[in-house]
Order: sequence, then structure tokens, then C-alpha cells
Amino acid sequence: MIVEEGVAAIGGWIGALWLTSSDATLEIAHWTGVEPGRRFRRIPLGSDSPLALAVRTATPVWIGSRAEYVAAFPQSEQRVGEPDNPQDDEIACACLPLVAGDGAIGGLMFAYRAEHDFTDEERTFLISIASQCAHAFERLRLLDSLSRLYAAEAEARRRAEDASRAKDEFLALLGHELRNPLAPIVTALSLMKLRRGADHERERAIIERQVHHLVRLVDDLLDIARITKGAVELVRAPVPLARAIAHAAESAQPLLEDRGHRLSLDLEQELIVDADIHRLVQVVANLLTNAAKYTPDGGHIALSVRGDGATAKITVRDNGVGISPQLLPHVFDMFVQGERAPDRAEGGLGLGLAVVRNLVERHGGRVAATSEGLGKGSTFTVWWPLAHGVTVASLEESQDVELPMRS
Repeated sequence: MIVEEGVAAIGGWIGALWLTSSDATLEIAHWTGVEPGRRFRRIPLGSDSPLALAVRTATPVWIGSRAEYVAAFPQSEQRVGEPDNPQDDEIACACLPLVAGDGAIGGLMFAYRAEHDFTDEERTFLISIASQCAHAFERLRLLDSLSRLYAAEAEARRRAEDASRAKDEFLALLGHELRNPLAPIVTALSLMKLRRGADHERERAIIERQVHHLVRLVDDLLDIARITKGAVELVRAPVPLARAIAHAAESAQPLLEDRGHRLSLDLEQELIVDADIHRLVQVVANLLTNAAKYTPDGGHIALSVRGDGATAKITVRDNGVGISPQLLPHVFDMFVQGERAPDRAEGGLGLGLAVVRNLVERHGGRVAATSEGLGKGSTFTVWWPLAHGVTVASLEESQDVELPMRS
């Protein structure tokens, strides 16, 4: 609108507006009259032209004739007559910088097809137009910056609210989970008191199972505390991956049997990884346990291991409840978990996958989760770095690694 008004007011032939870009180039944003040639859609700020000079110096440049143009820009004389050179038609022009803040943000040009002596009134008028245009763009940029800041602040507030809500839900969950094993323990102890002198094998089994559950909960809490403090220590060495998988499957077996799941293993036997074997077993066991918890009784869980370039690819696939598209990007976040059944039969604090991601990444690997949606199962994949220059044969004489309880 400003460009059109300027051309109409001074009786010009062309009016055009350029804005500066991040690569020190003036890019045309609007014009009226004859469309500028291809060369003049993008003008380097360092080029030999009146518009570039006006923007570089933040000072208007007035050209009243072709002779003035050639005198001010000698290198332009050799371009007269070239295709796409507006100087073949433009005789006079006014180039005005759009000055805002600490410098020029663009430039305006008004051109004539004949020589023109810019009067003081015309110069004042065109400078005023350039000033209004600059202020309008500055306001737009300020509004855009404020809009971005507001959006960033709103996003930060949303994240903080989500984190606070997740923390509150986690604390409520923690109290619930820690209370769950205590009720059967207290009941078992009461029965043992009533049945003095009798065999308490069943009660002892109940107590042992629930104490193990409490130990797992406390282990997860301790791991999260160590992760938060950056205090997880790794003792890395070449490890036969199949051996670690066997230990992990053994660790998860009680829950798998309790839920009636079928576990199938498809392992490439010759893979040696660089790992803290205790943490590697913990990662795979957590993935198996997670699959068991979120798969209805009698489900199928498949674990496969394959070499994948410089990594071992460990895949755990189930036919369980699946993961919603909304939750999928956050399944490895702390204190985030999907909807649970009212009886909360699957248990746990929802920390296992956060521990998995941290341990995998600390070993230089990566982990990913995929699911086609709710009710369609889930797949968790870990890429773990292989140990270089080590084979199963070179480790055959080593003793089996003992895996004591985490402290």
C-alpha cells in the first residue's frame, strides 16, 4: 500500500520494497509497475548499486539522470545494454533505507523513465514514507517476537504443569505400590501366629514374593536417584550377549510364568558387546518385565538378537495393550506411563523404561519404541555397541559372571 501511494504521489514508473535477509542479501518483498528483473530480486548488500549503498549507509541515495548514475557507480556503465538491466529503462531513481533500531532492515526504490530533479518537498515526502514503512515493519517484527516469546512461555508453563502433575501422580502411585506388598505380608504373619507349630510354607512363599517385589521397587527408586545425580558407575568389559540375555530371561521368568506368557528367543550366538553385564541384564530384564506387565495373561513375548553393523540389535516384541500415539514419544520419560487397569495388577512405578534409556545411552547405544496403537502390541528395540576385536572363542576360558543383587 505504501509503495503504491509513493508511486502515485510522485508520478513514478516503478516502486519496489526489499527486506534484508540473514545472508546479507536484499530480497524483494513487493513492487508496483513493471516487474523487476531476476537479477534484482536478490541484491547483495555489498554490491555496486544505489539501493545496496542506501541500505549499507542508512542514507538516502538520489539519482537524477543516467549520467549521475554512471558517475556515482562507474562499474555499472559496462552493464548498460545487457539483458535484464533496468538501467536501460530507468533514468532517475530514489533509494531510501528502512531504518529501524540500530540499522536498516530493508530499502525502498522509486524510479522514473526520464531524468528527474527531486525537489526538497519530494525528498521529504519519500523519506517520510520510508520512515513509516520501517516503523510498520519494526512493529510487525516486535509483535512476531512477542508472539514467539509468549508461545515459548506457554510451552514452558505447559511442560512445568505436566511435570508437576506427573510428579504428583508418581508420589500417589509410589504410596500405593509400597502399600500393596505390605498387606499380604501382614496377613501371612497373622496366619502364622494363628497356626502355631504348623508348616508355614505357603505363608513364607507369600512373604518372599512380596519382599522381592518391594526390593524391585526400591531398586528402581535408587537407580532413578543415581541417574538424577549422575552417579551411575559402569564397569565395562566384553560380554557374550547370549549369556546376558539368558540371565535377563531367568530374572523375568517368575512374572512371565505368573501371567502365563510364552517367551520365544531367537538369538545370534556369536555377538560380543561392550557392557557392564549387570546393567545390560537389567536393561533386557526391564524390557521383558515391561512387556509381561502390559500384555494380558497368556500372551506372547518374542526376544530376538541380531548383528546390525557396529551394534547388536535387541528387539522385544509383545502382543499386549500397545501404546497410544500421544504416549509413544514419552514412554522413556521419568514418571510417565500409560493408563492402567483399575486393579493395577501389572504393578510397578513406571520407572523401568527411564532406567533403560539412561543405561543404554550411557553405553553409547540407543533405544526406540514403536506401536501401531492401543491393543496392537509394542516393540522395543535397543542398539548396543559391539566389542571390537573380541570373539566368543577368546572368552571361552573365562568363568561365568556372577550377578549379585544390586546395591
